[in-house]
Amino acid sequence: MPPKAKTEKISDEKAQEILLEYLKKTNRPYNAVDLVANLHNVVAKTIAVKALNALHEKGLIHAKTYGKQVIYVAKQADENAPTSEEIVEVDSKINSLTEEKVSLSDKTKQIQTQLNSLASSLTLEQLQKKYEELKRENEIKQKRLDDLQEGKQVVSEEERITADKELERMRKEWKWRKAKFDEIWDQIAENAPDPKGLLLELGIETDQQHNVSLAKDPLEGLC
Repeated sequence: MPPKAKTEKISDEKAQEILLEYLKKTNRPYNAVDLVANLHNVVAKTIAVKALNALHEKGLIHAKTYGKQVIYVAKQADENAPTSEEIVEVDSKINSLTEEKVSLSDKTKQIQTQLNSLASSLTLEQLQKKYEELKRENEIKQKRLDDLQEGKQVVSEEERITADKELERMRKEWKWRKAKFDEIWDQIAENAPDPKGLLLELGIETDQQHNVSLAKDPLEGLC
């Protein structure tokens, strides 16, 4: 490993000049250790600390203590500071641009809403197809309505037979469930002081309450 290069001793004035020039050039805050490292040890640490304190006392740089370290930063030149008129002008431009941004944002939302609406709309080809479907559906319903008005039979024999079979199947299921309920309820009612009151409390409705009888087809005589 090559021997570490020795730092050439420089005067305090030269150290101040080097440090001030670097702080102005970078325009960033540094502590003494970082400045020495960034300058590749051109200025020794002890001399750098002394020079930075001198620059601060002269009012050429700012110095702020944070914990155990001091941060240094170059002061901004007064000639670069904006005048009050320039500040007012910039504020006016900011307000104008802010209003323009709000206006453009509202317009963007409106355009996006229109695009979304157009994207969800049907194409001309889709509308034509939908029209034909609705037209055929309307013709079928109109024919059925005409047949009903003329007293024509609108249910085929096959459909009627299928409906009768389904009705009979449901009546058998109804009877079976009612028989099971009656069997269970009779056992409960034997020990209940008020069977009717218990039915009301449980919210159970019986066929008798609605005058429904399973003795015959409820649709008998309607056709």
